Amino acid sequence: MSRHLRMTVPLLLAALFAAACGDATGPDDGSVPFVLHLTTPFPDYGALLVVLYGPLPEAVEVVAGSAELVVHSIRVADTLRIAVFGTIVSGPLGRLDLPAGTVVSQISGRVEDAASRGAVQRDAVSGYTLRLER
Repeated sequence: MSRHLRMTVPLLLAALFAAACGDATGPDDGSVPFVLHLTTPFPDYGALLVVLYGPLPEAVEVVAGSAELVVHSIRVADTLRIAVFGTIVSGPLGRLDLPAGTVVSQISGRVEDAASRGAVQRDAVSGYTLRLER
């Protein structure tokens, strides 16, 4: 195999692989990725239930904010319920791909329930801040 061919084949394979994977920063359907950030008064979460209200599309893909988190979401009427599991600390909980032109100021949210890593449910769910930003 010629030296030129040995260099070209791996580059071609890398380009094909990258094209097959798509854009890792967001979908290619005109939607915009927004990040849901959490500020929490407790450092030892294992599970969190977040509810978002507002002009959200019928189908919203929610992707975990880190490899340590598992995220599940469901749309119920005019709310998006997001369950997050793992070692949860202040920071990004997940990414939501919303349609271009979404007015973020019209979307509100709150922490509805929380549990420690030892599966002890929190008595109160106050002191949290949720922020949705580009």
